[in-house]
Formats: sequence, structure tokens, C-alpha cells
Amino acid sequence: MPKKILILMVCLWIAPVSAALAQGGLYIGLHGGGSFLEGAENEGDSGTFNLEFDPGYLAGVTVGYDLRDNYPKIGKGRVEIEFAYRSNDLDQVEFADSDMDAGGEATVFSVMLNTFGEYRETTPWIPYVGAGIGWARISLKDVDISRGPLVDDEDNRFAFQFGAGLGYELSPHFALDLGYRYFAVLEPEFRDAQGEEFESEYRTHQIHLGVRVTF
Repeated sequence: MPKKILILMVCLWIAPVSAALAQGGLYIGLHGGGSFLEGAENEGDSGTFNLEFDPGYLAGVTVGYDLRDNYPKIGKGRVEIEFAYRSNDLDQVEFADSDMDAGGEATVFSVMLNTFGEYRETTPWIPYVGAGIGWARISLKDVDISRGPLVDDEDNRFAFQFGAGLGYELSPHFALDLGYRYFAVLEPEFRDAQGEEFESEYRTHQIHLGVRVTF
């Protein structure tokens, strides 16, 4: 391919990308906070038991695009990809005949596609609501009780979340974000220490604080 044609093609590709960057839509974000995991009811061939968890933490990074006022037919809001990690230590295991203190933790790594609708008439304060769908790897790590090991396994499942929050624009390029999200994984399945399969649950309430940098 002649060098001049190659240069022309590169220029034609760079032009719209530069225009998008100039509009200030692309952003990256970081967030962290508390994860409050609901008790999980587990059911399998060997019976049922419940897992209770201590409050834990979450951390995540996002890459997205802020529509701002550039697409009036779509509306104001954001679309992003989120990578997040959550961890909660196990508090106790509840059986039909007794409750036992337990060790171990539940962790989740997720990749989510999120979308948010924003109300920008009150800037610098920006209320929003949103939802997301994606994939999650949930792990029950080194769960044990006084009787011995109970489960150490993981599963991959469809995940979803929804929530709301309030952003504050420090400048056109920096924003703080305080939000709530309900995050859940569809019926993960594990094997216990005896190799028996059981069906579990994962539902957590998240409070997070984040920052976004728009380019």
C-alpha cells in the first residue's frame, strides 16, 4: 500500500476519535466501599443449611462514555464496563439442629455492562439511576466448621445489578460519586467437601464512593 494512502487512512481514523475526545465523553473511574452480603440458603441432596456473613468490602474500576448533551435523542447518562471484586468473611453456618461458628470467605469477581440515566438540571449535583448485566465468578473459599472442611469451590454465573446515587462535578473533568447498588448472581452451584452438589445464593447490598476522570 502506498505510504500516502496509508497516512490518509490513519488521518481519517484519527479525526472522529479526536472529535469524540474533544467532546469530553470518555472516562475512567475507581470506586470502593462496603459489601453487605445477605444470608445464603443452600440446598442439596444431603440437606439444607444457611451461611451468614460479616460485612465486607468491594473495589472496582470502570471505563465508560458520558453522553452529556451530545446525543439529545438518546438522553443524558453514561454507559460503562465495570470490573469489580467483592469479599465477605463467613460468620456462621446454620444447620437444622444447630448453629456453628465458621471460617472462610465468599468472593466475587465480576465484569458488568452498566448504563445510567442522569438528571443534569441540578449541576454540580447529578442524581442518577442505573442497571447492569454481566458475568461473575463466585467462590466459597476454605469454608470450615468444627466438624471439618465444608466447601472450597467456585462457579461462573450470570449477574445483574441496579441502583442509584448522587454525583458531584468538581470540574468538567472530575466527578465524585456516592451510590447504592444491589448486586446478585443467579443460583451458583458448588460441591461440598464430600463431593455432593448443592445450590446456593449470592445477593449483596453495596455502598460505594468513587471518582471519575473524563478526558
